[in-house]
Amino acid sequence: MKTEKSGSILPDIFSVVGILFSAIFCFVALVHTLNGDLWVSAFVSLVLIIVLYKLPERLAFFKSRKVKRQIHRSGEERWQERMLLGIYAVVAIPVFILTLHFIYVEFANKNRIKQEGLNKWLEITKMEDAYNAAVSQELNVMEANAKAAYSTYSAASGASKMAALDSLNRLLNTSAISMTQTDFDNALTTRKNITMASYSLDAFKTSNKYESKIEDGMRAIKNWNLMKVGYYFKEGDKLFSDLQADAVKNMPAFSYAAGTTSTLKLNDPVSSLKNGGMLVLLIGFILSVLVNLCVLAPYLAADRSELKLQGAEASEAPAGIRI
Repeated sequence: MKTEKSGSILPDIFSVVGILFSAIFCFVALVHTLNGDLWVSAFVSLVLIIVLYKLPERLAFFKSRKVKRQIHRSGEERWQERMLLGIYAVVAIPVFILTLHFIYVEFANKNRIKQEGLNKWLEITKMEDAYNAAVSQELNVMEANAKAAYSTYSAASGASKMAALDSLNRLLNTSAISMTQTDFDNALTTRKNITMASYSLDAFKTSNKYESKIEDGMRAIKNWNLMKVGYYFKEGDKLFSDLQADAVKNMPAFSYAAGTTSTLKLNDPVSSLKNGGMLVLLIGFILSVLVNLCVLAPYLAADRSELKLQGAEASEAPAGIRI
């Protein structure tokens, strides 16, 4: 990029700095938005660099270009310049939104996102503990009822004893015609094992790589791993919902309400625009203005061409136009 007539490379330096900052803001914001997709984020940022490099260059060219008989073509030249300025404005709008998202995530709410992200994963382990406690309570109730039924059976006689045995068989899912203490203990152990297996979440944990996700998710958020924090911030909600659904499927009476909820959205730049607050908007606006002034420095520094017509050319100029 070379600025016509400016006689200085300073505008070009400002433009490169502005382009680099825009690319960094957009790249980081896109990584969060796309849940850690580096390749797409890098590609979009590269396209942005090319566009922001070429537009000011062409704008400076049209602004400083000397064209013979310019007085007849000035409208055409200015139209091209205005069209490029319109294209630049269209590009600048999403860049502004991504810049706000960068500020919202990386500065204004970074610590809050860390805390809420960790809470998401802690809620998963808390729900698992609550579910295991509900299973244990269910087993304790079943064991207490079975022991009470066996005591009734042991003390009964005649028809009452047979009725107590029927009740005991239903509790233990057996079909014994008589039951000793050893028989009862074995049947109770078998029944508890079957019940525990029916309530087990092991299949869910294995298919969803539960343990490794818990460990990786908390580590990524705590250490602010740029490539993973957006993915695991969102994945925490999904894993919580999936685990809760599987627990309720196994035990319909089970219920658990999360102790904390998050309104933050790392993958939604528009949400940052709506919920960022006045300070974030103000900082984002000022930063965007400074960056855009830097990017457009070659265009702003270029001298507008004023080619005067002479002789026969001047006589052809429309009336009322100063030569």
